[in-house]
Amino acid sequence: MLFTHRCTTCDRTQLIFPSQAHGVRSTDDGAVELTFTCWCGAEQGHRMAGLTASA
Repeated sequence: MLFTHRCTTCDRTQLIFPSQAHGVRSTDDGAVELTFTCWCGAEQGHRMAGLTASA
């Protein structure tokens, strides 16, 4: 899975590769967020559109 993300640290839109991902979590509102490291080295989170966590 590849996607683009606008980094909140370097303010660049980067293509994110699976090897950059290091976690998946459920947010307080039930959305799914992928955590990864941007090319600049900053830890980032990306809400996955259309995905929700289920019990």
